[in-house]
Amino acid sequence: MPESDQLFDQLADRAKDAKDRVRANSTATKEKLEVQIAEARASADDTTKQLQDKTADSRDELAERWDEVRRSWNEHVTKIREKIEAEKAERNVEKVQRRAKRAEDEAVAAVKFALLAIEEAEADVLEAALARAEADELATAQAR
Repeated sequence: MPESDQLFDQLADRAKDAKDRVRANSTATKEKLEVQIAEARASADDTTKQLQDKTADSRDELAERWDEVRRSWNEHVTKIREKIEAEKAERNVEKVQRRAKRAEDEAVAAVKFALLAIEEAEADVLEAALARAEADELATAQAR
């Protein structure tokens, strides 16, 4: 089984786990939500580190482009986290309501970005399968 197939299985499992946790915690206490957020962020940070370690070994143009996407996303996430932390100190109802709305909008944007990434990954995996099939076909034809 190609690595990409295994990663798609892992992706599907992870998406289901995330969905289940989000639904289970949608009415949780603030304290429980804060713990869940910290765990989710730690997991995301671990995954980012693993991806960075893996791409450090394979420095080609494609790896560099994906690395740039990850860097840009990480910078975006850092800015959002900093803004959220700064706004948490605010106790003005209107400001807290705006923070909640921005956080909800950011969550929707993050999920949409993830959906796009999945669609791009699917196309790339299928492209890789096609390239492998063409390479195998050519190798077989030349071996005759």
